[in-house]
Amino acid sequence: MRVLILGGGFAGIQTAIQLQKSGEFKVTLVSNRDYLYLFPISIWVPVRIKEFNDVKVPLANIQKKYPFDVIVDSVKEIHAASQEVVCKTQTLNYDFLVVAFGADKMKHKFRYSYFQNKIIMMKKILKVLVSSRMIILAVLGVSTYIGISHYHISLWYILFYGVFLGVIFGKVFCRWVCPMGLIMEMLMGMGGDDSKIKQMYQYHKIGCPIAWISGFLNKYSLFRIKLNEDTCKNCGICDKKCYIVAMEPAKFSLYKPAMVKPGDSYTCSKCLQCVASCPKGSLTYKI
Repeated sequence: MRVLILGGGFAGIQTAIQLQKSGEFKVTLVSNRDYLYLFPISIWVPVRIKEFNDVKVPLANIQKKYPFDVIVDSVKEIHAASQEVVCKTQTLNYDFLVVAFGADKMKHKFRYSYFQNKIIMMKKILKVLVSSRMIILAVLGVSTYIGISHYHISLWYILFYGVFLGVIFGKVFCRWVCPMGLIMEMLMGMGGDDSKIKQMYQYHKIGCPIAWISGFLNKYSLFRIKLNEDTCKNCGICDKKCYIVAMEPAKFSLYKPAMVKPGDSYTCSKCLQCVASCPKGSLTYKI
């Protein structure tokens, strides 16, 4: 049975020694350095009572007595489902895994599988919602129309509802709920891509009282389109999906730092095509 131990500190090495002594496992220890650093006595290094070489023990010396395998490499990712550890220079498989980095390194360097799975699930849900947006708009739009015409719901309630959605989500009413928005999108789809973009841009700029108020709230709503600059690869796919950028590319961009963000613009109606198309998940729609 293959046991992979991540971390070359006291915990990792002691675990490797005990498992190797049992004789039941093939033990491999992965460390980002080829020595064990003796932290308890390292306090004497700054005052020159001890030298750096005095507070480290080469892993090769430990291997002579306990012949487990040692790989000097940096761990990048852990894939529990496939039982793989991705290092900087290679990928390792295991039957059992021991993680002995220490709590601080685990907190800052690794994304746990639970949260990774949740993020992947949310991305899939978002893509399904965006791809089904016209169906959602048709259902909600027709329901809103029936509520107004058949049940005589006051337009003031619809206005309040639209503004409430604006406070939470920004300008979503036009593209996800409004019956007039459904009719406009169906009509705009008959004029070709360029015509549709121009008409959509003008329509969502002029709009109605709900559009005016919720468009203003795009900058202040709880949910907003946000960019993780650390993971963004500047591929530009998001900009190609955005009708605001298509109309004014010199002014707007979702990823270029010096330009105005379309998601904060009055015109953005939260179709979320940009977020759904981002291959790295760098664009998110969240609080």
